[in-house]
Amino acid sequence: MTKTWGFNTYGQLGNKSFIPNTYTPENGFFNYSDITSIQGGGLHTLALRATGTVLAVGQNSNGQLGNGTFSTTGCFCQFTPASVRNPQNNGFLTNVTAISAGGVHSLALTSDGKVYAWGNNFNGELGNGNNTNSNLPVQVGSDIAGFDGRVIAVDAGFLHNLALTDDGRVWAWGFNNFRQLGDGSTSNSQNSPKPVLVTQGGPQFSDVLQVAAGAFHSIALKKDGTAWVWGSNNNKQVGNPSFIGNFSDFPTQANQDFSGRFVSIAGGGYHNLALKADGTLWMWGRNFEAQLGNGGNDQNPVGEPTRNESLSNVIKIKADGSYHNLVKTREGKVFAWGNNYQGEVGIGAFIDFQNIPFELTSLETNTTIIGTGVYNSYAVTPQILTDSDNQIIRGEDFNVFLASVDTPGTTLVLPVNPAATGLDIPDGYEIQENQPAFNFSTTAELSGSASVCLKVPNVFDELLFADLRIMQSLNGNLVDQTTSSDYQRKQICGAVTSLSTFLIAEYNAPTPQFFIVSGTVSTGRSRNIAYARVILEDEDGNVQKTETDISGRFVFKDIPGSRTYTISVFYRDMSFDPQTITVNQDITNLIFTPR
Repeated sequence: MTKTWGFNTYGQLGNKSFIPNTYTPENGFFNYSDITSIQGGGLHTLALRATGTVLAVGQNSNGQLGNGTFSTTGCFCQFTPASVRNPQNNGFLTNVTAISAGGVHSLALTSDGKVYAWGNNFNGELGNGNNTNSNLPVQVGSDIAGFDGRVIAVDAGFLHNLALTDDGRVWAWGFNNFRQLGDGSTSNSQNSPKPVLVTQGGPQFSDVLQVAAGAFHSIALKKDGTAWVWGSNNNKQVGNPSFIGNFSDFPTQANQDFSGRFVSIAGGGYHNLALKADGTLWMWGRNFEAQLGNGGNDQNPVGEPTRNESLSNVIKIKADGSYHNLVKTREGKVFAWGNNYQGEVGIGAFIDFQNIPFELTSLETNTTIIGTGVYNSYAVTPQILTDSDNQIIRGEDFNVFLASVDTPGTTLVLPVNPAATGLDIPDGYEIQENQPAFNFSTTAELSGSASVCLKVPNVFDELLFADLRIMQSLNGNLVDQTTSSDYQRKQICGAVTSLSTFLIAEYNAPTPQFFIVSGTVSTGRSRNIAYARVILEDEDGNVQKTETDISGRFVFKDIPGSRTYTISVFYRDMSFDPQTITVNQDITNLIFTPR
């Protein structure tokens, strides 16, 4: 079930009508119950289905709906959701894992790490090297080494875009009048029709886990939990009182004179949100539309991250270029506040703004997905149809591969509290409070096995990530079902034989007598090597084997201390000198380069 509310003159609520605007949540995207991610742009909306295809509705004056047409009559729009076509216009765009809607353009990320864009291209928003609008998806940066096929996250600003690649670097393209591309260009005319690397005035800007695009500024969250901002600073979006100027040419660290690291970020029109692991919400920037939720609508912006005292236990934040915000708490409650001129806060009236968080009690308590547009809001509880074919369910927080389902039926995806009582937690495991957890209840029976993957947004340290597991509730007990993990994509997968509750736990079994040995394999030229074979051999000839992950990292866990080990690396025709180590503590900085 999808609920939508706010501005609807262009049909962007997907409720098969143009009017009226709605100030309370109402049914939208009729006949589509399998939406797993949703986001609004300036005047259009994108929704990702469980099948990996994309729905689009609303204004289509520049081809931003991606259906092969430009709306040329009436309101230049479409009020019935339709699937985005593929670049050849002979089918639909498929295997999409993430979506983002800009002002008058759209983005999609596919499972093979490629980015597609469609709509307005006057400022290079489509990233294909020209300035021609397109009503069909075009591939972004298809000829750029290090970008094509390596993207793991995207986000669209009003006229520019950000992408994160698996090496922790940030790319940007499109409009640059406010320096939001962060590549050092200082001329207002230096828009980029192709992705360029964000820099720090020379040094590479890396170790990034998440990107978020505001209207005319950009944000990145690094592994150390710090937030970095560049672009427009006319409303103190940079969040650093020591920075003076209307633009930040390069990433500038937001002030964090408090304990704890940020675990998630969101960029509004002229403000920012950041979430800490303890569930506290921090905000800064413009407050003229009451978007900071602090009880006022001060014309003076807030110049550094400041805690919103009204909220706690927050687990999800949304403000995609908008002047209002949506958040979801651990208890499943959804709150909204900020600009409400078009009813986007959903308080049941058209008033200019809502200056404190307002609980949307009319939403279902099991709401899983939330989303925002510039003047719209969305809440989704997906119901996913299963059949006897293999099927991958894609979404913001989960990715489920269903195989060999005996009979057609409906799978309802429900968020659950990872700290739910009544579960027998095995020794050595600890439930992660701030990670996603879901229950997949289905009318169909699962025959054989299925692959279930959960996103892990709030982990920075690679060694900690390596200790995380997918746990499944079976007969009241939690069972470790982990089969693989991918730190770059922040995803853990497990093979299961039923669709009961899944959650993420940390495995803490190693004692002080057992240690971690890890390191990196690289070419020696600032390029790490994925899938290199690494062998650890002890004094008695006992051998452990592993491979480096996509970032070139390897990890051996539970290694007995007070012993000597030899580590050897093998990769293609390269030769690496083995290293001999004595383990009396965690060793995490081993580096292997070819002779």
